[in-house]
Amino acid sequence: MEHFFVDENYYDNIEDYIHDMGDGGDEEWVKSLSDTWEQKIEFAQLEKLITVNDNLIDEISEFLIDANTERFPEDPDRICGKLNTALKESIDIDKLHLLMPEMWYPNDKFGKLTKQDLLDAL
Repeated sequence: MEHFFVDENYYDNIEDYIHDMGDGGDEEWVKSLSDTWEQKIEFAQLEKLITVNDNLIDEISEFLIDANTERFPEDPDRICGKLNTALKESIDIDKLHLLMPEMWYPNDKFGKLTKQDLLDAL
């Protein structure tokens, strides 16, 4: 079993969970658990950190406009259009999507760890 959450804590695997919970005495901690011990887990899935699509250009444009309001004319429509065009022509959305970092996120699918799962992982 790999990549899961217990509450808000992410684990790559059961061994990491055991180490985190066992505080260095991993095997002793596992053996001290009741035979009926269970821990609810939520499985994780790998997702892009930021969704990259055509709307991202508009969001970047809005951010730049908001951050630089004092530099824009009173009637900014024409210059904002030019800004959007500049961004759309210079940002490669496909490449940005490809290079976007990924992280593990909860996926609303649940399971459980048992004492036997932990023993098997030792």
